Amino acid sequence: MPLFRILSGFLLSLMAATVFAQTVGKAILVIGNVVVIRSGVELPLNRNDVLQSGDVIKTMQLSNAQIRMNDESLIALRPGTEFKIDEFRFDGKQDGSERGFFSLIKGGLRTVTGAVGRANRENYKVTTPSATIGIRGTHYTLVHCQDDCDSGAGGVKLASLNIAQSDAPTPAINGGGRIQNGTYGGVQQGVITLTNESKVLNQFGAGDFFFVSDSNSPPQRLIAPPEFLRDRLESRARNQPKSPGQQGDNSQANVGGGVGNNNNNNNNANNLQPPVAPVAMPVAVAKVETEFKASEDKNNVGEPLVITDDKTLKADGVYPATTNLALMSAEYNTGGGYHNAYNSSTGFTLTADSNGLVTALTGGDGYYRNDAKAKEAGADGGVIAWARWTDGTPTLYGWGNQTLTQNQGFHLIVGELSTTLPAQNAVTFNLLGATQPTETRAGALGGWSVTSGSIVANFLSSTLTGNLGLNLSRSGEAGSFTMNFSGGATTGFNGVYSTVTRTAGTADLCVSSCAGSGTLMFAGPNATHAGMIYEFNAGAYYVQGAAAFKR
Repeated sequence: MPLFRILSGFLLSLMAATVFAQTVGKAILVIGNVVVIRSGVELPLNRNDVLQSGDVIKTMQLSNAQIRMNDESLIALRPGTEFKIDEFRFDGKQDGSERGFFSLIKGGLRTVTGAVGRANRENYKVTTPSATIGIRGTHYTLVHCQDDCDSGAGGVKLASLNIAQSDAPTPAINGGGRIQNGTYGGVQQGVITLTNESKVLNQFGAGDFFFVSDSNSPPQRLIAPPEFLRDRLESRARNQPKSPGQQGDNSQANVGGGVGNNNNNNNNANNLQPPVAPVAMPVAVAKVETEFKASEDKNNVGEPLVITDDKTLKADGVYPATTNLALMSAEYNTGGGYHNAYNSSTGFTLTADSNGLVTALTGGDGYYRNDAKAKEAGADGGVIAWARWTDGTPTLYGWGNQTLTQNQGFHLIVGELSTTLPAQNAVTFNLLGATQPTETRAGALGGWSVTSGSIVANFLSSTLTGNLGLNLSRSGEAGSFTMNFSGGATTGFNGVYSTVTRTAGTADLCVSSCAGSGTLMFAGPNATHAGMIYEFNAGAYYVQGAAAFKR
């Protein structure tokens, strides 16, 4: 039985199969427009795409990304960030060979460090234009300002590190509310060290905040954090309705559990006071949770707006390899405007290229990727696989060649249909992987993502219920959505019906609810997996996608 390794997305189609061994982490969250620059080539970064040493990740405005490295460290990148993985090595042992060297070129990050640097501290560092940061088991935040940080309510208040440094320049608030350029940071847990050309070694612990103006200047301790250290995910912050308890000034918001700004001191460019000794202030140290948020924003009912790290997303990349596979697909005919999420049949053989990306599904019907790209591709257990063909002209049985833009797609699920099902009444399947939802319209826009999902099947009554979390983040539109669906739980293909409701944000979609439908199958011996294709009516167009689950 041939085994194929899936390495998600077109950004990996340029790589040889040996590159898999060089994988250092993966993107577990991508919202908005995020790209990776590899060997001088800029390509879109999608959720579950793998990363290598040397990669530069760029998040555009109104965009976020979250990365899990191989040592279980988490890195959340805020909008407008350039972050480079200079060198990363970890083979499961802390024997001195491990490395975690990064560069924050611009923008900001928040991170919970992992195994690298825990035993050998000199093997971890983050370099900014102003300083180099080392760790001692840490959860911390960094922002490097380059004419792009606002003062926030109350501005920034500073205290000198000691008497000898009391003449250090104070970060000024420039015209228009801009903050002096340099590196700002805060520690939520643990300790960091900070060095630069000033040759002054500084240490900051939980509840400490700091500023470094340039590589030749010593750092200064902040007695309260600037508001911009919070990643407000501005596409939502600007549009998000407030609950009655959130109305009015928000300047007291904590930074990862740290100290809020003090609005009683109206610092500005005209009345900045000389540095004073550090002021003792109560500090609430943040608890480091496994549910590490990419943004600290909350919706109008106090819930996190952005998804958490879902460790169930660990497809192993092994394709089903029999010659009698079942196929389900969500399709869009760009010429006639037709669409469906009920196409399903059996008898297919899967063909993949040297990178493990599906190139054709042949049998009684024929589907050929041709020059289209394979995005959000994955496979698991030799049982199930999924992908979106996009940005090219695939051949689809019955509809011929369909020219798809990068924001359109042919969504597919292929697998071995289950012939037996568990004799149980509550079997839970968790989200394994999903394609990026796309729109059935000529001017389709991007910005959709799947954030969570699960199915509970009652095989005794042959019924199921489930849900998908969806997110929309693009210029002028932002929102979180929940798809609740139900249907049959039998062998073969099952129809599902859904309602989609906006739960947060201001996007003018599914405010009451949108109706949808789709097809679901159980795959593998005794239903180890499940796959679903779906679409829902968003008014002027439909939104389509595919999702895979595992119990």
